[in-house]
Amino acid sequence: MLQYGMRGHDIAVHQPMETAFSKMESLGITRIQLAMDKTISDLDFSVGSGTPEKAQQIRESILRHHIELPVLSCYINPADPDERQRKQATARFIETMRYAKVLGAGLVGTETGRASSDSTSRNSTTLILNDQRSISLTPSSVILNDSLLHPTRPTTLS
Repeated sequence: MLQYGMRGHDIAVHQPMETAFSKMESLGITRIQLAMDKTISDLDFSVGSGTPEKAQQIRESILRHHIELPVLSCYINPADPDERQRKQATARFIETMRYAKVLGAGLVGTETGRASSDSTSRNSTTLILNDQRSISLTPSSVILNDSLLHPTRPTTLS
């Protein structure tokens, strides 16, 4: 059977969470790619604001509206030429991976990024590879932590 999904922010842009998911359900949409900060207006998604309770609140709303979440989006520019911005983007991506665990998303999607409008793809790729190693080197025990954003009680994948 063919299955399809839609980007949540194409259906509900910056709406209260219950309104957004209710609208999706009323349209018969059962699978979404969710960009939390583009879809949900009544929760704070700034870096460092995540809590297990907030993630669980979103998960319960998704389930209540019979929606599956195969993809959680994290629109960042991992090749931003500004090192501070790149580090902030990396932190956002890692935080989104932690949300994905609680929300049941199997994938966190992002953009490929570009260092600047006149940069070559090689330069962008070098920036991405050099700066994003912290994501690949982040232990899964930190990403899959029960306390979501406070990696003090790591769990294992046993």
